[in-house]
Amino acid sequence: MTSAWGLLVLLFLPGLFGLVVLMNWLEVYFTCRLVADEVAVAWHSTDSVDDLEAKVGRIVERVMANPR
Repeated sequence: MTSAWGLLVLLFLPGLFGLVVLMNWLEVYFTCRLVADEVAVAWHSTDSVDDLEAKVGRIVERVMANPR
């Protein structure tokens, strides 16, 4: 019975670690994509440089306020 538990632990722990690494990569990838999309929308919807700077500042502030 102990060998079955040992085998289960050997299979479960690397899978759990891989899931954590995958979720971290997905979070970083999709955060970058979402910020880039929002900046592109702000770029196309503004006429002045100051307005663009303010919109990008709000986007970055929102992302940095909730990093996780």
